[in-house]
Amino acid sequence: MIDRNASKPVKKRAWIKYAVAFLIGAVMSVLILWSRGAFAAPLTAQELQLHLSDAFFITGVLIFAAGALVFVSRNGAFDIFTYSVKYVLSFMRKTQPGEKRESYHDYKERLAAKDKTPCLFLIITGLVFIMAGAVFALMFMGAAI
Repeated sequence: MIDRNASKPVKKRAWIKYAVAFLIGAVMSVLILWSRGAFAAPLTAQELQLHLSDAFFITGVLIFAAGALVFVSRNGAFDIFTYSVKYVLSFMRKTQPGEKRESYHDYKERLAAKDKTPCLFLIITGLVFIMAGAVFALMFMGAAI
C-alpha cells in the first residue's frame, strides 16, 4: 500500500486561505452595503441592521455555494460531463496509429489518483458570514417588535 501523504510537506500556514476567503467576503459585504446606499446617508440603527443582515447573508451564501460546488465537483459529480465532452472532441483530432481512447473507468481512476481541491475553508467562511447575517437579522427583528 502506498502512503500518499508521506511525500507531502506539512502545511504550516493553513490559516492564510481562511484569511483570504474572509477578506474577499468582507470586500463583497462592503460592496453590497455601498450598492444599497448604506454609506450615502445617516441610517437609523434598524436600517443599518437590515443592510448588514443582507450584506453578510448574501456574501455568506455565495461563499458557501462556491465551497459546496467545489466539494461536489471534486467528488465526481461532473466527471461524466467532462469525460463526454473530451470523448466527443477526441473524434475531431487525429489519433496516432495504435492510440486508444481512454475508457470512463480509466478516466475515473486517473482522477482518483490526483490530489483533491480543498474546499472546507470556503464552507466554514460562508457559514460564519451566514451566522453574522442571522445575528443582524435577529437584531433587526428584535428592534422591529
